[in-house]
Amino acid sequence: MRTALDRDLAGVDLRTQQAAVLLVCEHRRGASPSLLAQVVGTDTAGITGLIDRLESRGLVVRRPHPSDGRATVVEATRTGRALVPRLTQTFAALETQVLKGLSRDEKSSLEQLLCRVHANIEELIGAPARGRAR
Repeated sequence: MRTALDRDLAGVDLRTQQAAVLLVCEHRRGASPSLLAQVVGTDTAGITGLIDRLESRGLVVRRPHPSDGRATVVEATRTGRALVPRLTQTFAALETQVLKGLSRDEKSSLEQLLCRVHANIEELIGAPARGRAR
């Protein structure tokens, strides 16, 4: 799936994880780097590189946390926000293609099963289970 997304995102010169970071920054304003790392499934070094690349392109900006001077938050810039509708459409089109032919009930069952499997994996590796990361 990542290869298909990367192919579809090539028109905006983004990779899948970069697009995911940008989407999370838009939908969870004031996201911390640790939240972004958790959502896109990378470590501290990985998220730092992703944020650096997005920031160098003017798509996100780091700001001091409003109430914790030691922390930073990452926000989409106007340029980054302008890409969000296209990114959302790209992810939605892939989801439609992947789930083609499944009924609404089957999609719901699949989501529940995958959430359970995800929670089991998180428990296995000792990481906190997260809610649906969309």
